[in-house]
Amino acid sequence: MLRLLFGAPKILAELGLNRAITPAATNKISGDQRFHSGKAHDVIIVGNGAFGSSIAYHLSKQGAKVLTLDMHPPAHPWGSSHGHTRIIRLAYFEGPEYVPLLRRSYDLFLELQDLCGQELFFKTGVLDVGTTFEKAYSTARRYNLPHEVLTAKEVNTRFPGYSVPEDVMSLFQPDGGILCPENIIQAHSSLAMKHGCTVRSGVTVASWRGLSGSAINSTGSVEIKLSNGEKHVGAQLVLTAGAWMSQLVPELKRLCVPERQVVAWFDCPEDQFAKESFPVFIAGSSDNEIFYGFPQYGQQRGFKIGLYNHLREIVDPDNLDRTFTRKDEVALRRGVQQFFKSADNKVLHSNTCMFTNTPDGHFILDRHPAYPQVILCSACSGHGFKMSSGVGQLLSDIALSGGPGSSDVQQELQLHRINSDREGHAEFIQASLSSS
Repeated sequence: MLRLLFGAPKILAELGLNRAITPAATNKISGDQRFHSGKAHDVIIVGNGAFGSSIAYHLSKQGAKVLTLDMHPPAHPWGSSHGHTRIIRLAYFEGPEYVPLLRRSYDLFLELQDLCGQELFFKTGVLDVGTTFEKAYSTARRYNLPHEVLTAKEVNTRFPGYSVPEDVMSLFQPDGGILCPENIIQAHSSLAMKHGCTVRSGVTVASWRGLSGSAINSTGSVEIKLSNGEKHVGAQLVLTAGAWMSQLVPELKRLCVPERQVVAWFDCPEDQFAKESFPVFIAGSSDNEIFYGFPQYGQQRGFKIGLYNHLREIVDPDNLDRTFTRKDEVALRRGVQQFFKSADNKVLHSNTCMFTNTPDGHFILDRHPAYPQVILCSACSGHGFKMSSGVGQLLSDIALSGGPGSSDVQQELQLHRINSDREGHAEFIQASLSSS
């Protein structure tokens, strides 16, 4: 556990949390906001994974002096953003409020793909099957998103890898598909370095402390101390350490809870599960389990399936059991047997990662209640990667603004702000202010 060093307390009003939020007039970040704070680093980012690398890219592109720090090199297999594939979808059953951020992220991934000249996205379409159908359908209609409503017979005929039970409805979204997480992180990180970002791997943060003042254009700054004794000072700090967030900010212990998550690749008929003929999916069963998965893709053989919240195992990220167990297989095979009978075969491969869950399932994207020069980014609960490009752009705007960000940024992130009305947030705010 890290021992944190804190500066002087700040009041909530400094964060802009009491400011009115106005609707977004545009989906673009405002203006050219190039700046220099006068510090050794304008922004230090702890965590260079999906979100840290994206934030670093967008900040560096605007001329900021950025330093990223991580225990591991970009696209490592020890956190939450590995395993070759992630889903992106727009008709979100989790809530229509996500759609503007999803649209932003979708466009930014395509832009990133063009910039790096490497496949980062493959369009397969997405099926919401079973218990997620109604909410996904409602979101699609609200935002006039392209979609088709399909019966079980229509799904099974059109996509032979599926064996959806009779009377189960599905929503097909043609714009969804596969993201390549490791390639995306590498692309963001490489482009950030081209814009002058310093990327440090193999380092551990021992402590941080907020110095006097607040954010950019003030006397405020943050000092980072590494386990090797090095110290770095920046005008602002972004903490985006995934499952390790509560080690950096102990008051987040009840709000950012690491959970063991396992996926497996089952042997399958290659023609039925080819990426050209098998949409990625979200499939909700009558037992209130929600499975997700992918066609065969890339070098990895087999059909990949996961179960949201898997065995509901809360874990220590430094002591994660990555062994694939009989219980893991049984849980995943339930989804195979319900929806993909022709893939009810041997397991070819497995992978273990972590979700970092918040009580309400939304993200935490805001300035620290006691230290406005510190931005917290815990985009988590098992559905954050698809929004990493958009979140990176929006949080870079917050950092560049020195405050809560422009009105359109505030609108898109309203759901994810620190707010005493969200479960556990009043206690977090109080604990943060008390310990400062």
